[in-house]
Amino acid sequence: MAKVLELLDRQFGRAADVYAAFGSYKPVLLELCAGKTVLEVGAGRNPIFSPEEIKTHKIDYHANDISQVELDNMLVKYPARAFDTCAAIPAEWHGKFDVVFSRMVQEHVRDGRAFYRNLAALLKNGGFALNFHPTLFAFPFIMNRIIPENLSEQLMFILAPQRSRERTPKFPAYYQFCRHSEGVVAGIRACGFSAVRLYPFYYHGYYRRIPGLSQLHQWFSRLAQARNWKLIATYSYSVAVK
Repeated sequence: MAKVLELLDRQFGRAADVYAAFGSYKPVLLELCAGKTVLEVGAGRNPIFSPEEIKTHKIDYHANDISQVELDNMLVKYPARAFDTCAAIPAEWHGKFDVVFSRMVQEHVRDGRAFYRNLAALLKNGGFALNFHPTLFAFPFIMNRIIPENLSEQLMFILAPQRSRERTPKFPAYYQFCRHSEGVVAGIRACGFSAVRLYPFYYHGYYRRIPGLSQLHQWFSRLAQARNWKLIATYSYSVAVK
């Protein structure tokens, strides 16, 4: 626990922007996962680590996804199981992992409590879960939550043209425990964890194609970051230690 929080505090103890969040996630994971038994939740066909990184850092890597088709399409085959992390999990994987992590998965789970209870069950005592996800109450994610799915998909492909149904499809989002509040911390702890810490990140790129609004958002994001207004952060690393 001490090493995990020490590393994250050192890098993100002060409010940081989204570039730090995306740019640092993999290096942070490599350091934290070195020599450990690890499960990536929602790995799909593109696990975060390359075979060379897994070998170099001596990571005992396992993959999960809700879709067996996605796991079957992995270019490199790793130990993998398809299951819903909000439902029953393989009995032989209970207490197996030192680290369980995900990227852009938590916002899609229907039941946040079931999700975190299962993460706790997958972890060894002293292990930890690290989830990287968007947060409410950033405006684009509020809209994604409340407007019809077919409309929100169309808007996302307009505002984020680098995404597509074939490469990075959009999935329904529920934002369970995807907020910065003491209630969320308490809710996650109640799922079987001894310590929980949330690291907020500010700014998003959805307004880059909209002159005026883009500049206004950059100014407001810098202000929110400087004052650490966690309620309107845009992304988070959520860390839970068993």
